[in-house]
Amino acid sequence: MTAEAPLGRASPRALDAAPAGSPVTAAAAAPASVAAPAPVSARRRQVKLTIRAHAGRFVVFGAIGLSVFLLGIGLQFLMVRGLGMGTVLSFFLQGVISVQVSFVLNYYWTWGDRRYGFWRGCWRFNVQKSLAQVLNLLLYAGLVRLGMEYLVANLVTTVVFTFVNYVFGHYWIFTAPAGADRPRRPGAS
Repeated sequence: MTAEAPLGRASPRALDAAPAGSPVTAAAAAPASVAAPAPVSARRRQVKLTIRAHAGRFVVFGAIGLSVFLLGIGLQFLMVRGLGMGTVLSFFLQGVISVQVSFVLNYYWTWGDRRYGFWRGCWRFNVQKSLAQVLNLLLYAGLVRLGMEYLVANLVTTVVFTFVNYVFGHYWIFTAPAGADRPRRPGAS
C-alpha cells in the first residue's frame, strides 16, 4: 500500500505491482470500517479490484481520448469540406495527427506517474497505434462502404478501439524497463 491510498484501500500502483494471479483480498480494497462482502469467486473479486484500480486512470485516458477525437473530427471535417479531400484519406491523416497529440497528453497526464523514457514510450505508442490504425482503417472503410455516414463510422471505430488502446498503454507502452520502479517526477506516486 502507498501513502496516497485511502485508509484500508490498495492503491492502483500496489495492485499493478502484485504478481500476476495473486489474489488481493476484499479487505485490502474496501474501507476498514466496512465489513467484508459476501463470498464471491476469486476471479470476480479480482475483476472488481482491477476496475477500481484503473477507474481514475481510465477517466483521464477517456477525457484525453474524447478531446483528441473531437480534434480529429474537426480536422477531418476541414479536410473533407474545406480542402475537398476524400473521406478515407482525411480519416487516415487526422488519425496520424491525433496519435501524436494523444501520446503527448497521455505521457504527461494519464501515465505521468510512471518512469520510462519519452522516446521509448513514443516509439511503442506509434508502433501500437500503427497496427491498430490499419485495423481501424479497414473497419472504417468497411462501414463507409456499407453505407454508414463517415463521421458516424469514425465514432464507431473510436469506441471499438478505446479499450484495446488503454490496455496496450497501461501494460506495454507506458511501462518502465525492469528495475525502474520509482516515479518519473519527484513527488509523483
